[in-house]
Amino acid sequence: MNILRQKDIARLDAVKMWSPTILAAAASLLFIVFGVIIVGGFSPKTFQISFLDVGQGDAIYVRSQSGTNILIDGGPDGNVIKRLSEVMPRFDRTIDLVVATHADVDHLSGLIDVVRRFKVGGVIVTSASSSTVLDELFMAEISKRNIPVYSLHAGDSVSLGGGVVLRVLLPYVDEVFGEAETNESSLVALLTHKDFSALLTGDADVGREALIIGDAVLPESVTVLKLGHHGSRTSTGNSLLSSTRPEVGILSFGSKNRYGHPHQEVLERLKRHNVPFYSTASSGTISFVYSNGQYKLQTSKALSQSK
Repeated sequence: MNILRQKDIARLDAVKMWSPTILAAAASLLFIVFGVIIVGGFSPKTFQISFLDVGQGDAIYVRSQSGTNILIDGGPDGNVIKRLSEVMPRFDRTIDLVVATHADVDHLSGLIDVVRRFKVGGVIVTSASSSTVLDELFMAEISKRNIPVYSLHAGDSVSLGGGVVLRVLLPYVDEVFGEAETNESSLVALLTHKDFSALLTGDADVGREALIIGDAVLPESVTVLKLGHHGSRTSTGNSLLSSTRPEVGILSFGSKNRYGHPHQEVLERLKRHNVPFYSTASSGTISFVYSNGQYKLQTSKALSQSK
């Protein structure tokens, strides 16, 4: 698939869920394609997926061509509100579906701000049991607003309108994890739109990755791989890279973070498998926008690709 790379940029009317269990800017932009400059426009009614620059954490915004807004994780704090304002249509204060992959602060905390500031149509949580104090606070905010909650596991799918589908790969039904095993309990999913695919791994480690390798749902090559656990050496193993053959890798982390993310071992794996990657720390918010049959890569800072 051809991905167009940009040089610079600054309701759920019906969510259909099915599985074995049914829950069932306006400004012109310049894009560079193999050295050719193309003038394009941004439309609020087109598919886009944006990996938001929320510092040391994960937050992924998706908008379907039918106008459905989805937010997968919310980063560590209220900074996600500002980032959403940069990618969502102006005056749109609705998040049709929020997905909480697991209960770590750097994924879940910002979602509490989102629930308080936006009209949220529904919340998806992992079916794996792994309760924390933060998780209880999040669920209390949801309950206070009578927001419906859906618990998903491997085999469940969500149709988001406009041909966008979210397929859950992990966790398996009835898996139970301890309070210290939040990373292992991560919801892992494949988001697809036409021939575009994004494998979203949360904080899953190599042991969890091994469970999805060879899954019939996965394409022979994914368009985008969101690297697990912010580039930690415990995630994004060689086996996953070999089996999914990503065209582009996305690293979401904060610059000069205390964990040393991304770890050098992971960068070496990406190089070994010839996977170019972008990071939110260097490139800011990273978006893939569908336009005229192609997916255009946009960044909020000057384009910074590493190989």
